[in-house]
Amino acid sequence: MDADGRNELQIHVKGQRIVACLINEVSKQFISPDLATTTQECLTLALERSLQFYCRCFGKTEQQGRSDLFEIEVGELCKGEICVIPLSDAKTQSHWRCKNGKTHETRSSLKWVYDKNREHCDPNCKGLENEILLLKPNDQHFVQLARQIGIGDFHDFFIHLGMAKSDYDNLNFRYFSNPMDFMLMGLFEWKNKADIKSTATFEKLLLQALTAIGLEHYLCHVRLVHLHSVFVVYGHHTF
Repeated sequence: MDADGRNELQIHVKGQRIVACLINEVSKQFISPDLATTTQECLTLALERSLQFYCRCFGKTEQQGRSDLFEIEVGELCKGEICVIPLSDAKTQSHWRCKNGKTHETRSSLKWVYDKNREHCDPNCKGLENEILLLKPNDQHFVQLARQIGIGDFHDFFIHLGMAKSDYDNLNFRYFSNPMDFMLMGLFEWKNKADIKSTATFEKLLLQALTAIGLEHYLCHVRLVHLHSVFVVYGHHTF
């Protein structure tokens, strides 16, 4: 099913395992942590209640919690198959080595359990991955960036994007009464000009411009979403 305009949710049942997969049309780096976490929470709650119902049908009423009903693993696609590790291990490791001999970072897989109330990066955050820095931001990214940056910092940011003061003044004249439209139209104008030079990427201008005004970690909260994917796997115990 379509999770939204750019993400597809697939659910596969393999024996006693349920495999949920989010696939983004561009890159797994664009899969929204909010989308992944909300999807996981809904699936987990539905599965938990279903299994509790069957437990009661079988006369087992002493189940203490989720850990008694099923286990959760997370991972991603690797050489045509899924590579997963227990969620508890993913939370304590920055990467793992799979049976195919490839090293996977847990960063993407942990989007399934993202803290949606977190407003700031962890102290050890290293910013965006190299893979995403080469990608081009879309309109949805611009909307979220405008909400993050605010009108107070936008002037310096806009100039550091390589835009002229006259561009800023013209935008201000047309959209001064609506700050959000003002910032969005400014970002769209930059993108149109930068696309001509193939420089409208996260790395070339957005990251550099935000770094110049000391707000580079704003992009960590802007990232949202052919076959790049992350998985969450549910395996229930035998009753």
